Amino acid sequence: MLVMKEEIFGPLLPLKVYDELSEVVNYINNHDHPLGFYISLAQEKEKDYVLKYKIRRGYNQ
Repeated sequence: MLVMKEEIFGPLLPLKVYDELSEVVNYINNHDHPLGFYISLAQEKEKDYVLKYKIRRGYNQ
C-alpha cells in the first residue's frame, strides 16, 4: 500500500491489523523504523513482549 510508505498530509490514519503480536514485531523489525510508535494493549505482558523484541526508538505508550 503506497499510503503506508509515503508521508501523509491530512486527516488520515492508516491501520494495519494483525492476528498475532509476533507479526507486529516482525513487521516493525523488518522495515524502516517509524519516527513514532504508539501502542495500546490491554495486558501488561503484551506490552512487555513488544518492548523486549522491538527497537524502542520513538516508543510512546
